[in-house]
Amino acid sequence: MLTRSRLWTLLPLTGLLLLLGSRVGQATPSASPPAALTQRLATFAQVWGFLKYHHPGMARPHLDWDSVLVRQLPQVQAARTPAAFHVQVARLLSVLGPPPTTARAVPPELLPRNVDVGWLTHDPLLSPALRQQLMQLWQQHAFPAVHPTVTETAAGLLEHHERAYPDMVLPAEAYRLLTLFRYWNIIQYYYPYKYAIGTPWPSVLRTFIPRFQQATTAPAYHLLVLELVAQLHDTHAFLYGSTVLSAQLGDYYPPLELTQLEGQVVVAQVYRDATPAVLPVQVGDVVLQANGVAVQQILTRYQPYVAASTPAALQRDLLRFVLRGQAQDSLALTVRTRTGVRTVRLARSLSILSLRSASYKTYFFGMNPRDTTHLWRRFGYLHLGGLQETQLPSVLPQLARTRGLILDLRAYPSASVGSLLAALPPAAAPVRRLGLRADSVAAIGWARSTVPTLTYPGYTRWTPLATLAPSTRRPASYPGQVVVLVNEKTQSYGETLAMLLQARPGVVIVGSQTAGANGNIVPVPLPGGLETYYSGVGMYYPDGGETQRRGIVPNLVVTPTVAGLQAGRDEVLDRAVAYLQQP
Repeated sequence: MLTRSRLWTLLPLTGLLLLLGSRVGQATPSASPPAALTQRLATFAQVWGFLKYHHPGMARPHLDWDSVLVRQLPQVQAARTPAAFHVQVARLLSVLGPPPTTARAVPPELLPRNVDVGWLTHDPLLSPALRQQLMQLWQQHAFPAVHPTVTETAAGLLEHHERAYPDMVLPAEAYRLLTLFRYWNIIQYYYPYKYAIGTPWPSVLRTFIPRFQQATTAPAYHLLVLELVAQLHDTHAFLYGSTVLSAQLGDYYPPLELTQLEGQVVVAQVYRDATPAVLPVQVGDVVLQANGVAVQQILTRYQPYVAASTPAALQRDLLRFVLRGQAQDSLALTVRTRTGVRTVRLARSLSILSLRSASYKTYFFGMNPRDTTHLWRRFGYLHLGGLQETQLPSVLPQLARTRGLILDLRAYPSASVGSLLAALPPAAAPVRRLGLRADSVAAIGWARSTVPTLTYPGYTRWTPLATLAPSTRRPASYPGQVVVLVNEKTQSYGETLAMLLQARPGVVIVGSQTAGANGNIVPVPLPGGLETYYSGVGMYYPDGGETQRRGIVPNLVVTPTVAGLQAGRDEVLDRAVAYLQQP
């Protein structure tokens, strides 16, 4: 579940052509560093991170592993022979002292899916003696009793305690490489979905080393961090704290929301209660240009900077780039209306910096619709983005008289709905589970998760099967048909609720692909006062099916149309009602 509602740093259109050139944030000279230097730095980064998470010497008092890296990088870059490079690797080992001599076996229940230590035996830059030392350390699994930079909470979740160096608006080259090396190794050893990233993780390191060396302006560096984070393809992997990008590119939006339907960018919602002015656009208007730049060109330009688990989430988050800018600068939108094409100007009256807590989720996830409950003659409707726990005592008796119930999860849920879920039908018998014995299941299973193991970096373990205990199932459960509505705004806790509801018999999911990012988020501080995040647990259905990179898959796929939006219809809701009306 989304445990921290931090606002992610995204980039606006204003000023993009002046700042970005033909490729956003790529302020790189034509000449690239030699491939040999890049490979040498990549190997050193891997050794530095491997020792960080595997050598018990990391628990030594007053050890500053960042400074060790920063001090040695000039010598690593200057090493022109294998022997000179081996000296630098040996120095890393010597700082931490001798490792223990006894090996520790990996518990058989741990999952090796993310383990990747082939480079220890195959990296040509490591001498046979160094390979042997590192492999022995790997086999010993001697994680320090107290680690200075990564710990585990009482709930079994990880926390990274790293220095953010907030005074370094533009870190020096060594600290820029520290950014890359720190982030890369955290993902290497503690990201539960590393196997699903797509691009081989070592190649990401080699690709970004010369780019971090050459990011010699503050905007280029901050943008490059954003692009690095996007390599995870994780909707939880946003960036927070970039005052450079905020100051240069703005933190304001007009009071409207865009969507992409049938290959067109369309005004999906106008927040009339957020401004006293009458906006010169309507829901259903097709947006063609923003400040004279074709919308599709903007989306293509910014795509490398959006971390998204699913195409639906990518499309959702890219559209924000069309609207963002400075408060004092109006936004010129060229739109095709029902009567023709015209250009309108909109004031950016909503500040992203003020969109905190509920108001933040209202803007970005449509959390606060005007109608949270509705009763037709035979069906009930609850919008879980606006429904409050205090409303349930009055709502549940009314629902008991309906023959069908629609639960709208096209938003971030506003509160726990445990009482509501307890009133719904009990779940069916659990299906076959991945890696579980039949006698290990208690009650009704609806989800399974993996978590990284602190003391065996690279390995994950299954957590107990999430269940609906028999005591939560009331004898007088809701007897009617249940339909759940989802779309790209269904994320994190919303997706978890959808999984829980899917475990119940006869529940039908209607809508389109969700964001594919549930579970908790783990912060990672980075030089420059930045903070990014990643999904800290792997979420799966009881049979091993994933939600990452896939989202919640509807039983009935319904994608809204431009015509339906212009006519004021909610086509997903209409399909749900039609389904309930079937004999």
